[in-house]
Amino acid sequence: MKGSRFGVGCFAFLALWALLSAGHYSVMTPAVRVELRPWLAFPSGLFLALGLVSFWYLARGVGQGDTSRAAVLRRAAAGEVPPGGGPVVASGVVRALGGPLVAPLSGIECVGYWYRMYYMARPRHRAGRLMAVPVYWGHAARPFAIDSRRTRFRVLAVPLLLDAATPRDGALMVERARQLVAATRFEEVERGALGLGPVGTALQIANTLFSDDDGEARGDWAVAGDARDPQTLRLEERLLPVGQVASVAGTWSPERNAIVAGGEGAVDPGVSVILGPPEKLTHQGGGLPLPTSFASYLITATVFTALGAGLVWFSIAVLPEFR
Repeated sequence: MKGSRFGVGCFAFLALWALLSAGHYSVMTPAVRVELRPWLAFPSGLFLALGLVSFWYLARGVGQGDTSRAAVLRRAAAGEVPPGGGPVVASGVVRALGGPLVAPLSGIECVGYWYRMYYMARPRHRAGRLMAVPVYWGHAARPFAIDSRRTRFRVLAVPLLLDAATPRDGALMVERARQLVAATRFEEVERGALGLGPVGTALQIANTLFSDDDGEARGDWAVAGDARDPQTLRLEERLLPVGQVASVAGTWSPERNAIVAGGEGAVDPGVSVILGPPEKLTHQGGGLPLPTSFASYLITATVFTALGAGLVWFSIAVLPEFR
């Protein structure tokens, strides 16, 4: 069922975080002031939960053997799938499985797009630099394939598009944006207290990216009570165009004979894609869609666990001395 695996994983992590935080809170001595306890318990629980999850990944063999980054990239160059399933990278020409999508602003045929129409403003009651304030935004995807030199890899997931957004300027782009606004039934969302827009829809999109099982998706949103002419807004798109070379990182499912968004042996819950060779996947900031080495997982697990345990020790053995 769509969303179930992602939801269960999130619930399990949050439950572990809550359990560890509650345990730390309960063992703090009366000498620690009540108002300080949550500021110690919640971070320590988070660090310990992250550390335990990292050790769990190590116990499953992540970063070793067939799941190592070197093995994944080697199979990508050879156009091979992992034996028994697990992390996979495919690189080749993007093909639509069925009819392609048409990007709403540029008109380019693609299998996945993301768009945003926004203006720049400062958050209300705050000083600082200008921030993007979305008015209309959305995404769509359809199942696609990556044709390597040896193998066709089907992708049955909504991919996370890693390429930077491309600005869309000019009269033709504005006219297409107007047509999109006029023809689309947007789901309206409230601006929010900070005036920064669609924070809540990020969770909807994440759920789709991490748990979709057929590659079909579409969502369109608009800020309630803030209809604007696209000519007054900045326009941008991210695309996965048909016919271009791209690299996909995800999980190979032998049962479905396709790359999917998670499952047994998954390193990340979703599927990531970038235009260009597979090496570009390793240079993306903010989290790598390829498995890291055993040593990296071990260091991460140790650091998080040490931070969490250190906060527990500090609150019990050191902080009461300053009372």
